[in-house]
Amino acid sequence: MKRFDSLPKIAISLLALGALLAVSGYLMGGWNQLKEVTSQYRQQTNVSFSDVSSIDINGSISILPSDDNQFHLYYYRNQHHQTDLTNYQLTDGKLVIKDLGQDVSNSLFDQFFSLYHQTPDTSYQPVLYVPKDRQLDKLSGLINGDVHLKKLQINLLDLSIQKGKTVIEDSQIDSIALSILDGDLVLEDTRLDSQTPSESQFISTIYLTLGQLTANNLTLAGHHDIMVLKGDTHIQLKEDSKQTLHVEAYSESGQVILPQTQPQAQTQLILFSKQGDILVE
Repeated sequence: MKRFDSLPKIAISLLALGALLAVSGYLMGGWNQLKEVTSQYRQQTNVSFSDVSSIDINGSISILPSDDNQFHLYYYRNQHHQTDLTNYQLTDGKLVIKDLGQDVSNSLFDQFFSLYHQTPDTSYQPVLYVPKDRQLDKLSGLINGDVHLKKLQINLLDLSIQKGKTVIEDSQIDSIALSILDGDLVLEDTRLDSQTPSESQFISTIYLTLGQLTANNLTLAGHHDIMVLKGDTHIQLKEDSKQTLHVEAYSESGQVILPQTQPQAQTQLILFSKQGDILVE
């Protein structure tokens, strides 16, 4: 009798083993097939612009230097729903870009697709390529992605970056209001002014919550406030800037090393760090 009672248990165990093997086979083979399907789910497309004087961006997007004299926007299209995942509009020289992020559909396949692509891989992130040797009246927005500005003259840079590395190279920025939540900032051979067309005095501000700030051959004019809550600050000034600059620095839990500057100078640099070293040379 006991032997008869054990037969259902054996059958159930075999069924469970078979189900486990089937799931394992699906995960090994079926998941690869799902990846092939999702790779065709979005199709890359691009559009080019020439007469752009102002840029406003909102969403997960990277900004990189262009290899030619054109602006190029690379983004993806949802083939399943025949919809663009990035909106853009160019009106009177002002380029407005809005990244729509993940697909808006709640279908089962869309949920699988969204789940599969919730990784650090940014291969599906839109990219705006900005040509070198250009002048922009304004570059503004709230973005999540890397930013690399090279050989540009920008009247007003007003960016908030959620996560990403920011590099400003061989550029001149008349007015800057830059905020980075998580990411490093690198300034190479760049000049920062604090000018504004209005009568009120403009103070340029750079704010890093978590990240390192590195500046090489930096030129300053006007009043600049730089705050790095958690991370080191290393600034190497252009030699002739030291003669017309006054520097003040405070760190709650880090070392501060400053050069000899001019206390009465019109150009002021104020540095603050909550947790990190400050080195200016």
